[in-house]
Amino acid sequence: WSTFLSTYNDQSVSFICEDEDCEIYIEDVKKKQKKDKVLLRFYDSQHPSSETGDGVDGQMVMVSLSPTKGKDLWVYAIKEELSVKLQKCEKPSPDKAFFLLHKMSSQNVQFECRSNPGVFI
Repeated sequence: WSTFLSTYNDQSVSFICEDEDCEIYIEDVKKKQKKDKVLLRFYDSQHPSSETGDGVDGQMVMVSLSPTKGKDLWVYAIKEELSVKLQKCEKPSPDKAFFLLHKMSSQNVQFECRSNPGVFI
């Protein structure tokens, strides 16, 4: 199976999986490319929000990401490589699979790696 998501700067992130192997590709968005959905799960965060309005009631919003077609697949941050990968598991690891949500505009957000502050996907 495969699924795609689009970034704010008109790139497409493709997750291509066969059996246990998954690969991630980044390319420019094609005009008529069909996009699959990515499931965002929202959690309370212990990080206080700044003056940017990123939080709810003074707390940052934390999310985990997974393709809707891959029930047990999660997007993980790889700190050593400054990259992300898909990993199959029933529950995400708090250190690697959670991202702080930053609102950039009314239509765009950034995801900051919780395990590596200052690194965004």
